[in-house]
Amino acid sequence: MRVADQMPKLRPDGRHRIVVVDDDPAMRELLRTMLNVVPTLRVVAQASNGVEAVAIARILLPDLMTLDLRMPVMDGRQALPLLRDAAPAMRIVVLSAYESVTDLAGTRAPEARVSKSRGILQLPELVVDLLAAPRA
Repeated sequence: MRVADQMPKLRPDGRHRIVVVDDDPAMRELLRTMLNVVPTLRVVAQASNGVEAVAIARILLPDLMTLDLRMPVMDGRQALPLLRDAAPAMRIVVLSAYESVTDLAGTRAPEARVSKSRGILQLPELVVDLLAAPRA
């Protein structure tokens, strides 16, 4: 497989499709605003739990999803393998207010982890970099 075949292609409108998943509406809005500022990114949907995230991933097949770990109904850890099945090409960035997210190893691990308290300002740059890189 060629490297170009492994990279997500820009959609017809020239933007990558992003889904933001967090149980806090203010955090979802913050992330949406931060990501939509980047000309090549567009937040196309939001979800407040893992069940909603999996349903959206199946329908929209986004290029990338930000995923909170601690949420009601279904948390990010429970949703992660289901999301991989629903949208295998989708990149996933786990966001957490908790520093200990090291137990997400394995083939279904997220492409990146971001601390809400220390790394959130770098999220747009990280997302752009992830989407530009070939899949491992």
